[in-house]
Amino acid sequence: MCSVVGIVSEKENKKIAYDIYDALLSLQHRGQDAAGIATLDLNEKIHFKKVEGLALNFSKKDIADLNGNIGLGHTRYSTAGSAKLENAHPYLINYPVSIAVACNGDTQNYEEIKKFLKEKGVFLQTDCDIEAIAKLFAYAYSKSKDVFQSASFVMKKIIGAYSIICIIQNKGLLAFRDPYGIRPMVMGKKSSPHDSYIFASESVALDCLDYKRVCNVKPGEAIFIDRDLQCTRKMICNQDKKAHCMFEWVYLARPDSIIEDISVYGARENLGKKLAQIVKQKNIVDENSIVVPVPDSGRTAAITFAEELNIKYRDYIIKNRYIARTFIMHTDEMRNKNIKLKLNVTSDVKDKTIFLVDDSIVRGNTARKITKMLRKKGAKKIIFVSACPKIISTCKYGINISTKEELIAHEKTIEEIKKDISVDELIYPSIDDLKESLGIDKLCTGCLTGKYPYV
Repeated sequence: MCSVVGIVSEKENKKIAYDIYDALLSLQHRGQDAAGIATLDLNEKIHFKKVEGLALNFSKKDIADLNGNIGLGHTRYSTAGSAKLENAHPYLINYPVSIAVACNGDTQNYEEIKKFLKEKGVFLQTDCDIEAIAKLFAYAYSKSKDVFQSASFVMKKIIGAYSIICIIQNKGLLAFRDPYGIRPMVMGKKSSPHDSYIFASESVALDCLDYKRVCNVKPGEAIFIDRDLQCTRKMICNQDKKAHCMFEWVYLARPDSIIEDISVYGARENLGKKLAQIVKQKNIVDENSIVVPVPDSGRTAAITFAEELNIKYRDYIIKNRYIARTFIMHTDEMRNKNIKLKLNVTSDVKDKTIFLVDDSIVRGNTARKITKMLRKKGAKKIIFVSACPKIISTCKYGINISTKEELIAHEKTIEEIKKDISVDELIYPSIDDLKESLGIDKLCTGCLTGKYPYV
């Protein structure tokens, strides 16, 4: 789930790193392991800097030293390769020219790519797929000297999800996306104070920098911006088998973003309405019912859920704003420890029937902790409402769900899940409910069905 951003501006704008940095702050929710920025100056030299943890860890000097009017940035959520700094993006190659590459996604055939490169005399120094992607692109570019042919070569070789941005010395900036469009990427443009183009994982980065949204980078499309801001678009793999990750709308993206022309906030509102329809059929609302969201990603669905059922809405679960996203931490020990620091429950839940609304239930860590806190504070009854259908399988395309066994819903019935998280009722929407709420049918639902786009 990482974030990527790339900007090409007029030559007079020699400090594009400041805009890249601001864009990364707006996309920080997509990865907190590391951050990186690369820039290309007017002398065709690439400068880059990486830091562990949040983008805020860049110093003023770090940003000031990154000269250039072309740049790319990345926040990392490690799924392929360890979280150490050497695996952070962007990855820099110096042959056949200097090339900086950053990617949001995951490669499924890493070993196959590694073997191919080895046969060509190209060896990998890290355990992260960004090096394999960068060296695969560089190998193709050394043969063709053409950015679109090189992107085409990468698409033919790689199986997986990817939104990729490259800075290419003596050329410009290239952005391209996998044939299924699993991970998002949007393009924007502005003319003041400098003419410039931007590519980013989410539209919120465009909003923060006052860019006008132009289009989505289409699945299988590559877009190149040269030094003179000439834009060239080319469909590399033209097919109609889109499979956008449903989890972008459910949890990953910021609610103020627009993904594939669909408002994330609006999608979550629709999910809340759909869940209310399900509850109406069950006749489980009483005079003591209160709707309580799990902050923050459960809040939007909870509001419309409460409105549709005419139940009071209360923010009885309080979030510590200084704790990072627990879902994207790497171990259960880290997640459980930080959930206790992150969330607390007020005493106002005593004797109430709590409709607890969350974006999803993945491993069950958060659900167990919260229900335990609610019981301790005197809640009479807990009805857990998930805005996402049961997650029963792994993610192969950039979300850190590597084993089925870690998933609470894997091979468990509703009754077994209820007992595990200590709730009185458990409400899930169906996959059809999800698609209807999002207003889109072409989704990757591999983690819900075990069926994947590339399989």
